[in-house]
Amino acid sequence: MNPRILVVGHIYNNTGIGITLTNLFTKIPKENIAFISINGNFSNQNYNSCFLLGKKEYNYIFPLNWMMKISDSKIISPESILVANHKKGKKWQFYYKFLNPFLHGMGLYDDRIRYKVSDDLENWIKSYNPDIIYSALGSYSMCCFFKKIMDCFPEKRYAVHLMDDWLHSQANNKLIFRKKYENKLDFVFRSILTRTQIKIVISEKMAKEYSRIYREKFIWFHNPVDTNRFYAENRPSRTEKSIIYIGKINKDNYDVINDLIMALPAINERKNCHLQIYTPTEKTYLNSKLSLNQFVTLHQAVPYETIPTILSQGDLLFLPLSFRKESIRYTRLSISTKLSEYMATGRPLLVYAPENIAITEFVRNNECAFILSEKNPEILAEKIVFILTAQEKDIKSVVNKAVQISREKFDYDRVTSQFSKLWDDELA
Repeated sequence: MNPRILVVGHIYNNTGIGITLTNLFTKIPKENIAFISINGNFSNQNYNSCFLLGKKEYNYIFPLNWMMKISDSKIISPESILVANHKKGKKWQFYYKFLNPFLHGMGLYDDRIRYKVSDDLENWIKSYNPDIIYSALGSYSMCCFFKKIMDCFPEKRYAVHLMDDWLHSQANNKLIFRKKYENKLDFVFRSILTRTQIKIVISEKMAKEYSRIYREKFIWFHNPVDTNRFYAENRPSRTEKSIIYIGKINKDNYDVINDLIMALPAINERKNCHLQIYTPTEKTYLNSKLSLNQFVTLHQAVPYETIPTILSQGDLLFLPLSFRKESIRYTRLSISTKLSEYMATGRPLLVYAPENIAITEFVRNNECAFILSEKNPEILAEKIVFILTAQEKDIKSVVNKAVQISREKFDYDRVTSQFSKLWDDELA
C-alpha cells in the first residue's frame, strides 16, 4: 500500500527537521508525497508537488505587512527553479534589530503571521486527495493553520510529529501576556490532538511525558541514519587532532561551544588540536557570541551528502547543549538530529550537556558516548585531553557501543520501514 501524504509546514532541506523528514519519508514514492509551505527551497527532488503559500493564504500583522513583501501563491514541482532573494534592506534590518525583539517580548511573535485556507489551496488539496495530512507544527500560528485545514477536511486522517518541546518552552521567552499565550497554545494543540490519529514525538522520554500530560498514546521516531555510509573504520593518523562540530549555533548552544573554544589553549599545551566548525549561522552572530582564537576554523554549511566524509576526519565529535534554564526547558525532551549520525561514525563522541535531559540520559543509559554534565571549561579541557591521548583500547568499548546502538535503534532501513508501516496500518 502506498498512501498519499501531504506535509504541512516544513519541507525537505538541510535543517534538523528537514533532514529528519527527508530520511523518514525516503520509502514513500515521490509521486505520493506533497507539501504546503512558505519555503520552496527543497534540498532534493523526491516529492510530487508543493503548494507555495502566498498573499491569499497568509499575511503579516501591522506594521510588518508594510515591511514584508508576500508573493503570489504558486504550485511548484521538483523541476521548478526558485530564485532566492537574499537582499536585506533597511526595512529588514529594522525588523530584525528592533521589531523582532519587541514582538518576542510582548508575546506577539507567533501572532505576526495569520494563515487561512484560500479557495485555491482548498481546491489543490482536493485535487491531490491525500490519505494522510501530516505536520511537525512548530508554532502557534502553524497550529491554527493546521486546525483550519482540519476544519475544511474533517474526513481526512491526520498525523502530528513534535521534534522538540516547543509547546512548553516558547512562552518562557514572553515577558508580557505569558499565561494568555500558554493557554491559547494549549487549547489549539489539544483540539488538534482530538482529531489526530497518529501522534509522534522525537524521543522515548518525550513520548512518556506527552502520553502522561495529554492522556493520548504517543510513539517516537528519531532521525534514521545510513549506518554503513556514516561508518569510517580507520581513525585519522596525524599529529594535530581534529575536533568537529556541525550544525547551527544559537541561544541553545553558543555558550557551551564557547566553553570549548576557551578550553582549547589549555588542551593545546598538552595535545595539538584544532576545532573545525561547520555552520549555517551568520558570521556576525558568531563573532558577537564566540571568543574565536587561532585554534578554531569556521566553515560555511556543507551539503548533507558530504557530512559523513567530514565526520570521518574527526578525532572527536562534539555535541553540546546549553546549561541555561531557558534552553533546558526547550531541549530537555529532544534528541539532536546529529546524535544518530555521530554515533554511527565509529568516532569518539563527547556530549557536553546538562543531566536529566533526553540526550544525556540516552547516551548514559546506553554507554555510547563520553559525557560531561558540569559546565566547566577546565574540566572540559581535561576530558578532551583524556579522549585525544587515550589508547585505542581505552575508548574502543564506548565507540563500538555507539555504532552498535546506532544500528539497532537508528538504522535507515529498519526505521524507515517502521515509519512507512505506520501509514499502511492506519489505512488498513
